[in-house]
Amino acid sequence: MYFALFNTFQMIIKYFKTLFSLVILFLILVESQANTLEPKRPPHPLAVAAAANNECSGATMLTFGLAVNDNNTGATQSLSPNICNGFASPNANDVWYDFTYTAQMDCVIVNPGSNPNSDIIIELFSGACGSLNFLACSNFAEPNSNVQTEGIPLSTLGLIVGSNYKLRVYGYNGVVASFQVLLKSGIPLPPPANDDCFSPITLTSGTTAAGTSQGATQSIAPINCQGFTSSAANDVWYKFTKSTLMDSLMIYPFTAGVDFVLEVRSNNCTAGTSLLCSDQAGSSQIEKISLSGLTNGTIYLARVYARNGASGEYSIRIKSGPVNNNCTGATELIASAGQQNGRTVDASQSLAPSSCLGASDDDVWFKFSMVAGLDSVKVTPVGLFNPVVELRGGACATSTAVRCSNSASASDIEKIYVGNLTAGNTY
Repeated sequence: MYFALFNTFQMIIKYFKTLFSLVILFLILVESQANTLEPKRPPHPLAVAAAANNECSGATMLTFGLAVNDNNTGATQSLSPNICNGFASPNANDVWYDFTYTAQMDCVIVNPGSNPNSDIIIELFSGACGSLNFLACSNFAEPNSNVQTEGIPLSTLGLIVGSNYKLRVYGYNGVVASFQVLLKSGIPLPPPANDDCFSPITLTSGTTAAGTSQGATQSIAPINCQGFTSSAANDVWYKFTKSTLMDSLMIYPFTAGVDFVLEVRSNNCTAGTSLLCSDQAGSSQIEKISLSGLTNGTIYLARVYARNGASGEYSIRIKSGPVNNNCTGATELIASAGQQNGRTVDASQSLAPSSCLGASDDDVWFKFSMVAGLDSVKVTPVGLFNPVVELRGGACATSTAVRCSNSASASDIEKIYVGNLTAGNTY
């Protein structure tokens, strides 16, 4: 009797197990059909699709001599940024390119668009995407200077003909920008358009232009600059009209092993005189000439050549300082007007650093008249900017430091107490 009951109990359990399995199968089929019939949601209208070359595995193939116009809109970071020329970006929203190296290839250049925030960084790798080897990079942007043409020389890296290499491009600190990527040849080129003094390229303040002396010929003899001279001067020419805010003329070389000379001359191709020059006497050095002593409204010529018959590529730029670049042009602060925006981009040094330390090579100036009720002056940085704030009293030419503030950490607010200053005085 016990055995019969046990057998019957086993049959009941088996029956309910079968029934439960059928119910579960029915629910799965119903759910599957519901998912099939449910319409797909359209993408968000403001969503930005990542570029096809957002990852190394989808790299865009570069063809020798054919420029590729692109951007990094919607890109995400693939690898951590590398330190390049002393700078490291907080992030790297990158896009990728690859190419097969040939003996013709002299360099790869990336020329950014006209956006003033287009601080581009480029990196070169060998190997497969999963096991990349870092080879070289370019980030020639001087601190607080943007829109630089970046380039990596290929002929000096010992690359193997027929091998594949990867190029990564991204903007500093998440910048989104348009740019042009080009593999160039080291084969001698015809003379550039500005090879002759009578056909100079016009430079405008704050704009960066890509330049080359490849194929250039000598117009006049090389000069003695800062105690150095050259055996030849295969030069190219520029011109500009001096304006009040023009601070300096600079070239950023990116052809390896080339020592450039930068010269400013009077506007006369046949009987002109050399006025200013820069020769750091070292390859790949940035050359810089201060323009503060030139006459506003006057046209000047600028000459670029590489020492001892060499040639190469570079970018050239006239830096234009902000209106309050000097003490005499200080922007007036009025308490009732609320917060005022400012920038140190392209500013130059007016005085040596204060007791608060810091590099004062990019200072700007503000002023205010002390009135009852004023408590403090506060500077709120944007992003990773680390400001030093100094309060000075007296006339510009004879001013003396009163107090300063420097937290020595990026993004910290700086604040100077002014409540005990003399009412009626200007600071």
